[in-house]
Amino acid sequence: MTRSRRRLGRRTRWRTTCASPALAKELGASDLGRGTFGWKDLPVEQVGEKATPLQERIEKDSLAVGVDYRPHCNLERLNAQLREREEDTGSLVLDGARAVECGNRWGDGLFPVSRHFDAEGRTVRIRVELGTQERQRLMRRLQLR
Repeated sequence: MTRSRRRLGRRTRWRTTCASPALAKELGASDLGRGTFGWKDLPVEQVGEKATPLQERIEKDSLAVGVDYRPHCNLERLNAQLREREEDTGSLVLDGARAVECGNRWGDGLFPVSRHFDAEGRTVRIRVELGTQERQRLMRRLQLR
């Protein structure tokens, strides 16, 4: 059976390539789209009722399944867009300003960001430096701590 990990929101959900439909049916979970199954918008007191049997199956069958019970928030809204879009991007308007999140394939870290302007002073490009020699050296130092 092929299995894959997926970052998840408070909506208790999981993704496994072959077992998901059967497991979802067995546990009474919904198909949330794009090969993801689970529950969403549960009251906090019901999360444990759903999570306990799922966790027991994960352990019993050694399934590669990830779960996360964080409450809904703006970060989770952005992360949901990353999971759902092939472009690996998301954006929200927060207090009149657009916030953008992009998957970088490098994971969490410290990355230099620069903004470039046109002649009228409008932002025309945002540049994030990933994978430079200096960045790789810094990330190795951070991982060793």
